[in-house]
Amino acid sequence: MAGGLKPWPVRCGDGQQAIPCPQVYWIINTTNKNSVYFQDPKKFDPLRYEGGEAPAPYTYMPFGGGLRLCLGKEYARLVVLTFIHNVVKKHKGEVLFSKEKVLGDMVPMPEKGIPIRLHPH
Repeated sequence: MAGGLKPWPVRCGDGQQAIPCPQVYWIINTTNKNSVYFQDPKKFDPLRYEGGEAPAPYTYMPFGGGLRLCLGKEYARLVVLTFIHNVVKKHKGEVLFSKEKVLGDMVPMPEKGIPIRLHPH
């Protein structure tokens, strides 16, 4: 957490007097890298969220949350969807392991993910 002081006007008698009032800033980056919730949080590990349980609420928030949700969240989502759309429209996919073992109880998942080879149309 980072902090700062901001003058806060307080009415005293017939005038106003400014006194310092602590103001706390929440830095999301420090929340996303909290060692209480994430093992080796500074290591880049995109597989840390596969398997196991999801992170506790408000411990991983790449776009913030609540009233201060990042305005770019929907733009980032649109960029990813546009990319996927273009890949699907302009390429033909070939599944590399067609007889792959399927794992999982609630949600079936191929053992090696779904590796594909893309061929341009």
